[in-house]
Amino acid sequence: KASGASTGYAYSLDTKTGTLKKVFGGIVGLTTKASTDLKYILFSNKVSRTIGTFLYNTTDKTTTETIFKTLPEKCVWTQKTIRIYCAVPKDSLEKARLPDDWYQGTISFSDSVWLYDSRVGWGTDLIADLQTLAGEAIDVENPRINADDSLLVFMNKKDLSLWALKLDQNKKIDNPEDASTA
Repeated sequence: KASGASTGYAYSLDTKTGTLKKVFGGIVGLTTKASTDLKYILFSNKVSRTIGTFLYNTTDKTTTETIFKTLPEKCVWTQKTIRIYCAVPKDSLEKARLPDDWYQGTISFSDSVWLYDSRVGWGTDLIADLQTLAGEAIDVENPRINADDSLLVFMNKKDLSLWALKLDQNKKIDNPEDASTA
């Protein structure tokens, strides 16, 4: 597992040829989540006393910072389009050494689900405040999405209970400038 006290590296492995290639690295606290088509890699790293969440384009080798702060382990790429759903902690991340404290269970979060959408220039939209919907704080772990991108399934890290959130297939962001940050 990654650590906020050490640098990490991302590699790609061609399973047909066995070729291992360094994508990027030297990033403190690096954790990643690649898109299903491998064109993008969502990653987080330690930035000052918190973490930053970034999107790396493997084609043109550019990096864009997202407007939310979360661990890629709390995200899932859709099957059909370049969209990613992320559970974003509502809590401040400055008090924790991430990702270590979350992995070790010494901190827990109350998450909201956000959509990060390439169709509108990587705009964001709040999908659900899980605590409001569930009546309890939900710390998303192991998110998965079904084949038609209509259902987000995940575990609550607090008690390992299984949850599902029905997704609106037509959800899109009309004006990315109006999206608020988490």
